[in-house]
Amino acid sequence: MLNVFDVAQALIDHVEKEYSDEIAIIVYYGSYAQGTATRRSDLDFFFIPATGKGVRGEHTVHH
Repeated sequence: MLNVFDVAQALIDHVEKEYSDEIAIIVYYGSYAQGTATRRSDLDFFFIPATGKGVRGEHTVHH
């Protein structure tokens, strides 16, 4: 079984490696961050782009 925090860290590591100049801030929030997650909870993230390439990255994540 995957540890949700390992998954979150892997996503953050990927963003830092591939998009460090394009993403200003990446944050996870929601039930896992608050310690109220259930079996049906998912990971919630948002980011603030630093460049136009970062803005375009948002569309990639949602598809």
